[in-house]
Amino acid sequence: FFDSIPIPEIPLPAQQPFISVVNEILEDKKTAQDTSHLEHQIDVMVYHLYELTYEEALVIDGSLSEEDYERFNIEK
Repeated sequence: FFDSIPIPEIPLPAQQPFISVVNEILEDKKTAQDTSHLEHQIDVMVYHLYELTYEEALVIDGSLSEEDYERFNIEK
């Protein structure tokens, strides 16, 4: 079943933005800070990883702003 799910392979340098945000989430969780904005950022980064257009990402996240979609583009 899981073999049919496409999981993109990305080189280590391209993984760094994800690693940085996850580390920030982990640090903030230690002090019970709200990390929803960082989790949203990861979501948008994944949309870009799977090369979803803004319209396709809106199907998944109806509240996604075009500004956030552009701001969290990992290919910049």
